[in-house]
Order: sequence, then C-alpha cells, then structure tokens
Amino acid sequence: DKKKNIGVVCGSISGIVVLDSDGPEAEEFLRGKHLPVTPISVSSRGLKRFFRNPPGMALQTKPGFGPKLDLLAEKHYVLLPDSIHPDGSLYIWADGFSPDEVELAPLPDWILTVLAETMPIKKTSATQFRGAMEGQRDDHMFLVFRKLFLNMKNTNQDEIWDLGNAINKQNHPPLTEKELHGRFQSA
Repeated sequence: DKKKNIGVVCGSISGIVVLDSDGPEAEEFLRGKHLPVTPISVSSRGLKRFFRNPPGMALQTKPGFGPKLDLLAEKHYVLLPDSIHPDGSLYIWADGFSPDEVELAPLPDWILTVLAETMPIKKTSATQFRGAMEGQRDDHMFLVFRKLFLNMKNTNQDEIWDLGNAINKQNHPPLTEKELHGRFQSA
C-alpha cells in the first residue's frame, strides 16, 4: 500500500501564498520581521508558512526572496503534511500551527512592500486592480498604492490618490476615505 502525497496549488486559484524557509539562514533573515500566527508545516529541510493570497493579485513565485527563502505563489505547488519528502521524511504540521488550530493570516505588509519594489506592474494585467472583498481590502489597497507609487514616480500624489480612489470603488464594499487614506500613507 503506497502512500500518496497531497499538495496544493499556490496563488489566486487557492488563495494561498507560502513562505518556504530552508534552514537556519532563512530563519535568521526572518528574525525580527513581523510574521503573524498562521499555519506552518515542517519538513526535514525547514518550514513552510501559509498565508492568504492578497485579493485581486496574481503574485509571482519569487525564488531567492531571502537567503534560503522562497515565496511560492502563482503556478507553484507545495506538498502538505502527511506527504513524504523526497528524502523519505514526513511533512507534519508544527505543534499548535495546523489549519485546525490557527487561521490563515494575510500576507504581511513588509512582504508586499518587497514584492512591490521588485515586481513592476504588468500593464496588460486586468487582474492587478480588480476589487477586493471585505476583510481583504486593506492589503489589496496597500499593494495597489505601493505599486502606483513605484511605477508612477513622476506623477504627483494627487493623481495617484485619484487613481487609487477610483480603484477602491471596485472593492466590495469600498474602504471609507479615512481607511483608504491610511493605506495611501502606509504605501
């Protein structure tokens, strides 16, 4: 009776993004950075932290996000606990960090900032600025404003605000002006 592995496709299709750390160098890089409580799996190589994919965003997988650290997103998959690693060891959930014990946390803002700085807006991608649902709008609008600031450097802030405000109207429901201003300032 052969054991079968179980996996999940990352990205917008599943709503999951994974921060994959392979060893002490990655954990040292992450030390001191905000990492909310979220499901964590353990393998013989390291940890996988599971986060919610930002709404309306198709993030690309980013190998080398940090030392021995990858961000796994669109069109990538990860094996889940009870699967067997190629070295023969078993993937398990970290004690107290299974999806039955903790909720999937949103991808932290600092990760979105790094992504916004290193991945330009794809002008042809309609999914970049589609609206987000309640509970996902803050992260979505932060990333929208961050990308606008980085990719429209010669544009004044009023024009960026107006564009962000128009994009916010696609959210369900839109953020209040005060909430939107907070995301604008954070970006």
